[in-house]
Amino acid sequence: MQEQLAAVQAQLAEETTTASVGGGAIKVIMTGDQHCKGVEISADLLKDADPEMLQDLVLSAVQSGIRSITQMAEERMGHWLAVFRVSVFNDAGLPEPVQNLVNAFERLPGIGPKRPSRLTFIYCAAPQEISTQLAEALTAFKNCDQPCARFVL
Repeated sequence: MQEQLAAVQAQLAEETTTASVGGGAIKVIMTGDQHCKGVEISADLLKDADPEMLQDLVLSAVQSGIRSITQMAEERMGHWLAVFRVSVFNDAGLPEPVQNLVNAFERLPGIGPKRPSRLTFIYCAAPQEISTQLAEALTAFKNCDQPCARFVL
């Protein structure tokens, strides 16, 4: 199953989508693995744009690109998401490490009822390198000297 998921993710990484805002004044090209490959800004927009408006438009284009990529991924991986959700929500005897990860995500504040299984699904399909980086980043973050309270919304 992991190999099949990895193959779908590799296919998604090769695909791109273009999101545009401001009547096409700003375009963002995103890959299926949510990397921004390019930003195009109309020269006409730069003549009269104030910095805040330009920032808002670029942010809007990036968010639109991410939504588009997410929708494409859900369409491609819909079968896997459905299978995984059924397994998680029907308590169909998931392997212990998978269930432990779902349970850990469920304990995070602000996480909705479906998000833990989605995050676990994404994590299951991720390469080992990302797992290692995530573990190291979480450990470093929790061991930092600066209080985290200022980051909590």
